[in-house]
Amino acid sequence: MSRRTPTAAEIARFAQDAVETMLDQCHLLRFTAAGQDARGIPHASYVRSAPTPCGFARRSRREVLGDAQVPVEHATLRLPWTIAVTTLDRIVLTHRMGRELPEPIVYEITDLRPGVAQHLLDLKPAGDPGNEIP
Repeated sequence: MSRRTPTAAEIARFAQDAVETMLDQCHLLRFTAAGQDARGIPHASYVRSAPTPCGFARRSRREVLGDAQVPVEHATLRLPWTIAVTTLDRIVLTHRMGRELPEPIVYEITDLRPGVAQHLLDLKPAGDPGNEIP
């Protein structure tokens, strides 16, 4: 059986279908280097983007730590292909399944993979989200 490359129209349809299944809403916090501190270490700041549709999924597992089991949160996110994103950026999840969250959740991007019609991101909760988030 031979395989063929999808046409431009098929890829556009894949992208449209992907966005239509993204039921959550988030903001991308774009990384900008805002100069250096007194020791010459770059200081990061973030610029909030406009709201964008996204597809958020949380998976948790338990890991053994000594004699105890510790819950570990792992989250994934789908973003539209048209959004430019890097692993230096952060994600603020503001709406889940159409409902506004009482407190937005800030995530760091740990891995970024391009999909056929969307970006696939692995996330972890940001260490100190309130310090530099606009």
